Amino acid sequence: MQEALTPTSLSNAAGISVPYASQILAGKRQPSREIAFAIFKATGKKFGHLAALSDRDARALARLEAKAAAA
Repeated sequence: MQEALTPTSLSNAAGISVPYASQILAGKRQPSREIAFAIFKATGKKFGHLAALSDRDARALARLEAKAAAA
């Protein structure tokens, strides 16, 4: 069973503040695309711009974003 995300664990994984992580988990804030990718890479959970994508599509988009950032 996968451990539930807490504001503190999300904050540590994505490099964001605990209050911001709490708002994301509560659905009160949507993360930017960059933060959504950081969360997905660190936790496999989809928020914000990635929420509507399948896991396969989110992984493919994350690979493309990483290639674009490296270029």
